[in-house]
Amino acid sequence: MRTSLKISERLHYAFLLMTALASVHERNIWLNLNQIAEYFRLSQGYLEEIVAPLRKHKLVKSRRGGKGGYRLAKAPQRIDYQSIVRAIEGPTEIMQCESCFLHLDCITEPVWQEMQNMIATYLSKKTLRDTLAHPKYSSIAKIFLPS
Repeated sequence: MRTSLKISERLHYAFLLMTALASVHERNIWLNLNQIAEYFRLSQGYLEEIVAPLRKHKLVKSRRGGKGGYRLAKAPQRIDYQSIVRAIEGPTEIMQCESCFLHLDCITEPVWQEMQNMIATYLSKKTLRDTLAHPKYSSIAKIFLPS
């Protein structure tokens, strides 16, 4: 049986939401959460909870009204994964070494710290544009474009 380092469901859905918004960014389209929720089979209320911190961190912007909705606040190549993680999860650590009684003498702490640094570096280099460049996402914009 395999176990894994956990990515929260909330963060996973934030990445889906941001990918959907990125897919139509160049066309200057505002998406409503109902469209996104329907496609990803999520509750609109849950997406509203997820989009709030993304707005607070100025990653998305919103507009009210019939032609309103949400869109990225910056171009997809200017939004890295680390900023999405920070908005949704706050500061993250693989291990919370400071709370361990072995902290000062721990022989594995350097391993965890190196892994933390590698993950942070990867997330700060990976952008939404990179995600859209993957063949799997090549047609996502068609889903959200007006008919």
